[in-house]
Amino acid sequence: MHIALISAYPPSRGSLNEYGYHLTQTFRRKPEVTRLTVLADRIDSPAEPDPFYVRRVWHFNDPRNAALILKELRRLKPDVVLFNLQFASFGDGRVPAALGLITPMLARRSGFPTITLLHNLFETVDLEKAGFGETSCSTQPRGPPARYLRVRCCRVISWR
Repeated sequence: MHIALISAYPPSRGSLNEYGYHLTQTFRRKPEVTRLTVLADRIDSPAEPDPFYVRRVWHFNDPRNAALILKELRRLKPDVVLFNLQFASFGDGRVPAALGLITPMLARRSGFPTITLLHNLFETVDLEKAGFGETSCSTQPRGPPARYLRVRCCRVISWR
């Protein structure tokens, strides 16, 4: 199985870079993972070269990140795409952050099986107010954003 992991990756200072590193090390030990490609954030001047499986394709605060990532996914043709994200993974401005957060949906709509690990959700979102108080697959968000982005959620799991 070929996995494409989208994550900040060391020596980046982006959030979740160490988590991305440890995910990578775990996947590389799994015999069923025949190929792993990390689509990581670009850094200005790396101290040493990246491992062969790391491709630096996106920049923090770049509104083009979704297009850059999708272009690389189409080139790689992975079996599954795993996004390792938090709300500010792609930027601290509203536009780049929002465009980055819809990238998993765009990848799925492009035909890639997609998994999203979304960190720090419970510290920033009241799930009851967001329309996710239940765990049924029929739960849909309410309010104006729901007209633009339909979220499909079967279960929200919290580790506290």
